[in-house]
Amino acid sequence: MTYRVYLDANFHQMDTSTRTMSGEYPNHGLAVAAARELIDGILESEYRESMSAEELLHAYVNRSEEPFIIPEDQPPFNGREYATVRCQEMCSE
Repeated sequence: MTYRVYLDANFHQMDTSTRTMSGEYPNHGLAVAAARELIDGILESEYRESMSAEELLHAYVNRSEEPFIIPEDQPPFNGREYATVRCQEMCSE
């Protein structure tokens, strides 16, 4: 089975015409790793010194794309949840 990582623009939720496929992976674990890497890259580009975790998450939600994985036969990957944790980690360093 192939797992596909797609990106939806956060500011165009439910508009599938803006959806892009980021990649295909042979297993769920690799797809999750790729989705996390995408989020990490977005957060790193949005991060500014002395930003709070809440500010960083707000920037991510309002200006970025959020990855998701199809099919969802495994526990679903929650990009927003992962981004929230990463924001807290990045802003507490």
